Amino acid sequence: MARIFLGKFSTKYPEQIEKKYYSAGAEGGVWYGGVKVGDYVFPAYNGKIIGLWRAKEYTQMKNAVNPHDDGVLLFEEIKKYEDVSVTNDFTRYKYFVHDLNLVNKVTKSVKNLGFIPIKTRKDCPEPDDIDFETGVINIYVALEKADVEYKNGDIRVLISDKDELKIQQIQRFNQGQFELYEELNALYKDRNKPDERYTIHQLKDFAVQDGASKKYKFLVELIEQLEEFGYYKVSDAIKLYDNLLVGRKRSSGTTGEGDEPIIQEGPDDETEESNDEYSELAGLLNFNPNLILYGPPGTGKTYATEKIIDAFEKIYYNKKSSYRRAKEENRVRNITFH
Repeated sequence: MARIFLGKFSTKYPEQIEKKYYSAGAEGGVWYGGVKVGDYVFPAYNGKIIGLWRAKEYTQMKNAVNPHDDGVLLFEEIKKYEDVSVTNDFTRYKYFVHDLNLVNKVTKSVKNLGFIPIKTRKDCPEPDDIDFETGVINIYVALEKADVEYKNGDIRVLISDKDELKIQQIQRFNQGQFELYEELNALYKDRNKPDERYTIHQLKDFAVQDGASKKYKFLVELIEQLEEFGYYKVSDAIKLYDNLLVGRKRSSGTTGEGDEPIIQEGPDDETEESNDEYSELAGLLNFNPNLILYGPPGTGKTYATEKIIDAFEKIYYNKKSSYRRAKEENRVRNITFH
């Protein structure tokens, strides 16, 4: 089976998409993630899978992305895709294995890594035969006796009775019966120590304490659906991982009212949300210091503001700086009006 990667292409450099190249220096550079000539790449751009490319050659080419280093990887286009979402379609393709790369890193900015290897099942079609329209599975959080019509490849996070609401194991539906989904089950156990495998009710309470309003909203809806119907259908694997399987995210503080806490991760998990959009807004902020974000409470304005400042710091002040450092150095201050 050919090797498959997801390639993350920044909206700041559309010419990489137009000319089908990636600028990260000579072959072997960390940003290439080990991609070799002949490997297949699904380029992700602005949240969409836009096609299937094959690595053609490492070469030298003058480019605006990296004017100080001409090293690039050129691609040839194999096919185009339309309306294929990274979160809703790519992460739910039934022949991909749901490991940490697929349920977390494909939508996060991973330090020094532009290409994410995708693990496939033995019966996965050849890359140019992959069809996301017909090959997407469903993901459920469900009680054992919930009235659900499962199909091959569907994932079930099996929950104990309605009163306890605790994860028992993660399963995959295959040939009319459920089997342990070893990779995803192992990921859950790895992220949650035995004494920290909390019930969904406990995770909801922690979300309140941690100021994680998006997670709280997800868990409240999950509990309501489980109590009323016995199952909850999850739209994408990323949401499942971030809000449930990762358990309680430890933090040294929160980003403020309305969003996720700042997570302290280990060296293998240096991930953060993609900063493309925030970088664009930081550019506006550099042009005019008056920037207004609007929306109802709990929609992420505070979080977005801090991410914009974080991007601003890295681009216009010091690439090693951050929102937190700016705050510690008294260059940023929060003022709340009620």
